[in-house]
Amino acid sequence: MAREDATFATFTGAGMVKRALVEHGFDYRKVTGFGGKRAMLVGRRAELLSVTAS
Repeated sequence: MAREDATFATFTGAGMVKRALVEHGFDYRKVTGFGGKRAMLVGRRAELLSVTAS
């Protein structure tokens, strides 16, 4: 579980990890890395939309 405002950063860019992030409610984007790394993923928990029946 993660709080609604949870954030993350990781140097892992594997497809398996990206799919799991989306499956568990996170949005991510690829950004320029640092410390000799070419790229990294950063993101946050997606806003949960409340669905109401009409």
